[in-house]
Amino acid sequence: MKPLILASQSPRRRELLNEAGFSFDVVSVKVSEIPDKNLNVNEQILDIARRKASAALSDLKSSRNESFTVLSADTEVIFDNAPLGKPENPDDAFRILSLLSGKAHQVMTAVCMIDSETQREVSHVEITNVFFKKLSPEQIRAYIQTGEPMDKAGAYGIQGQGREFVEKFEGSYDNVVGLPIQVVRKLLDRLNFQNLSEQSRPAKLLAVSKLQTSERIREIYQLGQRKFAENYVQEALEKLDSLQDLVEIEWHLIGHLQKNKAKLVVGRFHLIHSVDSLELAEVLNKACINKNIHQSILVQVNLAKEATKSGFDKAALWTAWNQLVQLSHLKICGFMTMPPLTETGESARPYFRQLRELREDLAKNTDLKTHPLNELSMGTSHDFKVAIEEGATIVRLGTILFGERPAKR
Repeated sequence: MKPLILASQSPRRRELLNEAGFSFDVVSVKVSEIPDKNLNVNEQILDIARRKASAALSDLKSSRNESFTVLSADTEVIFDNAPLGKPENPDDAFRILSLLSGKAHQVMTAVCMIDSETQREVSHVEITNVFFKKLSPEQIRAYIQTGEPMDKAGAYGIQGQGREFVEKFEGSYDNVVGLPIQVVRKLLDRLNFQNLSEQSRPAKLLAVSKLQTSERIREIYQLGQRKFAENYVQEALEKLDSLQDLVEIEWHLIGHLQKNKAKLVVGRFHLIHSVDSLELAEVLNKACINKNIHQSILVQVNLAKEATKSGFDKAALWTAWNQLVQLSHLKICGFMTMPPLTETGESARPYFRQLRELREDLAKNTDLKTHPLNELSMGTSHDFKVAIEEGATIVRLGTILFGERPAKR
């Protein structure tokens, strides 16, 4: 199985590939990204992506004995048939966002892949039409002050606070973020590429920060942790607002979610782990439709049928599954479970194994391009080692990182 090499340092592209279940290495390439004006816009973007792939291939061939596949991409925001590029400074960001205000534009991503063994190249340019709301100068200035626009083509990020500017879009959401995963899959198929199994992927560490102060979260962030999880909606939203300057932070919601708070959380969290009923999923989907956004979720499964815990039991999940996968604005990324609390982590192993097997069975009846089902959120400070052995892709650690949790305020 050939390694996949991502020729990009973009955290957004890494995140999208991770979410889609790919194993990959990352390399940095330095090439000119000045467009060739002799080419049309599509060809300009593809030419830059091709430069990146070719540079990575050249750099790696001498250091790798095994064959590999290089993946590169270039994303541009196109307005009036010309790329806007990334803003050079806050004034330039204001100019770009003022141009987009109340108008339509295109997001184009060129994806290029090269097989090191055969030298075969495949590529595609994906286009998404995006329609902006009318923006006031005050809205634009406030957004620029967050710092989010400064490293992004078109001076906005649809996956961040910039989503509030988008009235609607036609096409791939992942494309606007920076890498159309459905295109990646198709191009890899054309190369007859088989990726490493997701079982070989390391588990992502989620720092459970409920009841911790913003100052304590900031300390852990400065040590390099980027993924944090909250249980209580109101507390979580206050922290999201107070820690906006931590631009790389990724928030997850893992606590029980009441249906009347669904509209408050969609679009605010990278992943909602605790979708525990069809009714809640339907309410979340409606809230997403109203905001014209998509939300990634995990389905919570109560494998032990504990009355004190929320979640589908297996029979109920199978009954509801066809309706869940039809919810247009939710992306089901996998499953979450909380086994009964026991004296040893080993006692939780049967529940972790059941969740993995349930995911494998449901995947046979699911369009994995729409709902990748690649995440298993299971394991805490008490039993995370066993969870990882059974295939956890996300472990939720609180006391092992923060120490004993303070009393609920």
